[in-house]
This record gives sequence, C-alpha cells and structure tokens, in this order.
Amino acid sequence: MGRSRLTTGDTATLWVHPRTLPMRAISSGRLRNHYAGPPTAYALGGSMDLREVREYVPGDEVRHLHWKATAKTGQLMVRDYVDPNQPRFTTLLDTRQDFMPASVFEDAVDLAASLLVSAVQADYRCRFLSTCGLDVATASGVRSGARQVLDELCQLGRAEQTGPLVPPQLGGGGGLVVVLSELSPADRTALAAIRGRFATVVLIMVGGRTEVAIPGVRVLSAATAEDAVHRWNTVISR
Repeated sequence: MGRSRLTTGDTATLWVHPRTLPMRAISSGRLRNHYAGPPTAYALGGSMDLREVREYVPGDEVRHLHWKATAKTGQLMVRDYVDPNQPRFTTLLDTRQDFMPASVFEDAVDLAASLLVSAVQADYRCRFLSTCGLDVATASGVRSGARQVLDELCQLGRAEQTGPLVPPQLGGGGGLVVVLSELSPADRTALAAIRGRFATVVLIMVGGRTEVAIPGVRVLSAATAEDAVHRWNTVISR
C-alpha cells in the first residue's frame, strides 16, 4: 500500500461582504466651523485650523511656537490647532437573539452596511456599534473606511446576551440610526433619553411588525432591507 501527498499554494480567506444598497447619506445637522463653537470631542490630529494663540505648556509642539506673540508678551506662546466639528454618523445594530429574529437578521446587516457605506462615501466620520460590544470607527479614505466596516459586518452574528440596546460607550453628535426588529419598554426609555445627544435619531424596524412612537425619534418600519432603502430614500434622507 502506497500513499503520496502533494501540497501546493497557500490558504486564502474569502471575505463575503453584506450587500450594499444605494442609500442617500442622512443629514447630520447644521455643520459648524472651528470658529462657530467648541471643537468635537473626537477631533483628529493634524488639523491646520487655528483656534487661538495661548501660553505654552509642557508637551506642546515646539514647531507651533508663535514668536511674534512671544516677543510681545514676554512668555512662550503657541498656536492652538484643532479640527472643526465635522459631520459624523453612527449606526447601532441590535444583535440580541431575543429581539432580532434569524429571519430578518441578514436584512438588518445589509441595511447597516448600506447606511455606513453611503455615509463613508459622503465623507462622514462614521462609527458602527452593536449590542454585542463591537465598536468600529472608520479609517480615513473612502475605500479603507468602507472595507473596515464591511469586514466586521461579514463576521457578525446574533448574540445570546439580553442586555440593554444602548451601549454605555455610544457617545453623541451627528446622526444616529438604530437598526433593530423589536423593542422592549426599557429600550424605548433608553432611546428617548439619548435623543438630545444627536442632531438626528432614526429608528429602523426591520420586519415591519411593530409600530412605535418615541418623542424626537423618527421611526421607519419595513419588511425587508430593500423596502427600508426605498422608504429611506423617499422620506428620511430628504
């Protein structure tokens, strides 16, 4: 009895991304420049927007020293550069098994992917969260930002935990879209409580079985991802 084995090539991983349907980017409220209010708490480094000239403190970039102000005041003065409050977009996906049936989960994932890709292409700073603890902020650049989110979504599944819908690290600012199928009374209270943190809050109920009303929150009910995209493009994003 003889045996022969020949191995050639390398093992490759195939990433199957969710569908991305054509959606319009949601407006995240009136944009502000650096001179029209405080900078965002999530400001990126490297901005060249001059906010003020202030006294030097240890740790400041010495290349930003303002020599004319230093000579005038007799103290070391530096230019303080910050980012303006840029448009931001957050998507929260409910992955709890008790509230997200398997029959609509794929539609919910496709919808979350479509929302995020449209916002990335509109040059929004995006963030994706799920109730199972996933928290992803997009990298700079349309291609890398979209790929980063889609890679995470293609590995995402429903989780067994029955915790709260709104994670404590949600934060605020810009537009928020929550993709889910069912709501508990505690979820409604949590959504009403965070309304003031965002310029726009939209709730998309995938499955179309539930009609809810939450003060200050726009609610869209749809049977499928395609139905939700159609309603979104004709009603919500205008």
